[in-house]
Amino acid sequence: MNYKISIIVVVFNAENFIEEALDSIVNQTIGLKNIEVIMVNDCSEDKSGEIIERYSNIYENFTSIHLPKNTGTPGKPRNIGIEKASGEYLMFLDSDDFYADDICEILYNKIKKEDFDIVFNKYILFSEGFEQKVNYKNLNFEFEVKINKIEENPFLLMTAPSVWTKIFNREFIIENNIRFHEDILAEDMVFMIDAFFKAKGIIFLNDYYGYHYRVFQSDSLSRKKTYKNLMGMVNGYIESNNVLKRQKNKEKYFPLIFTSHLEFWTDGFIISETTVEEKKELLKKIHPLFKELANYEINIKKYLIPVFSKISSGEYDEAILISEIISDFLKKEKNITNRLKNNEDIIHKKNIELEKSKTRIAELQRLSGYWNYKTRNIITRLKNKKN
Repeated sequence: MNYKISIIVVVFNAENFIEEALDSIVNQTIGLKNIEVIMVNDCSEDKSGEIIERYSNIYENFTSIHLPKNTGTPGKPRNIGIEKASGEYLMFLDSDDFYADDICEILYNKIKKEDFDIVFNKYILFSEGFEQKVNYKNLNFEFEVKINKIEENPFLLMTAPSVWTKIFNREFIIENNIRFHEDILAEDMVFMIDAFFKAKGIIFLNDYYGYHYRVFQSDSLSRKKTYKNLMGMVNGYIESNNVLKRQKNKEKYFPLIFTSHLEFWTDGFIISETTVEEKKELLKKIHPLFKELANYEINIKKYLIPVFSKISSGEYDEAILISEIISDFLKKEKNITNRLKNNEDIIHKKNIELEKSKTRIAELQRLSGYWNYKTRNIITRLKNKKN
């Protein structure tokens, strides 16, 4: 049968959510008969495998694939799905998320009518009792952005590099050999940089929210701020930069792509429970990216300026110490916030304390202010380490 869309779903330990995800495909307004669903079970340890088998038995256009060994990242399962897909277009769905009922119809009609390679939309963050539409600050996109090449509006490179908000022309993906890296995190980022620069025709639907992305505390590898996770992200960023370098005369787009990602990584680095030696290894590995970013005028979160400065200059001990200071402040601020929530009688007093804390951390927003605030402490600690 000729399917309009092939949807690839990577499944790993998602027994509590996978039915909601798959049902969101079943309920698509485009008609289930037009959709092929390829479910790749990455060696789940719960009942996820049984659930997708049940769906494949009920629906003839649902195919379940069970990998013999866990791959650790979504890259290989997605590549397997791409190879198995037969639909005219490709979409992706994570097993703990779900689609809006009309996403397939809206994206398919748009990409088919325009004969473009990529069409994508916005998404909604959600959890129990929480829902938030994701918008892009400082990006004044129109109702619909339609371009022939990414160079016409490179600011699209600043949108989330998520494959699950997008529909792709499958022939475009196959002919250009665009695939996911199978041994790194940030695999979406690598895939999307490659796809964006090769695409002939991209549409961004700035007013349509077709995807629901679940936010929760999880043991998922992608959400843990461990050494392995942070290093995996570094490797993904490095490979993404390699993809960018292979594009002729596209180095100028480096800050558009990497500024927000390095901010995100640094925030994770600050709150991570990694050892000092692990922190140094991470900083040495990611240093070239920070050094490259220092060549551009960028706007970043003010409290990260001292950390960025020290990483880019290779002063790793100082970067770690500054990170510890910021981490301590964030913990104190969180504790104050929690106490405020639990005791309304002392709100006024705690607000005063919080404002004082914010004033102190404001000194960290200026590198010169930081040194006035903590120079003696750093010098002492560095001397102690040498002794």
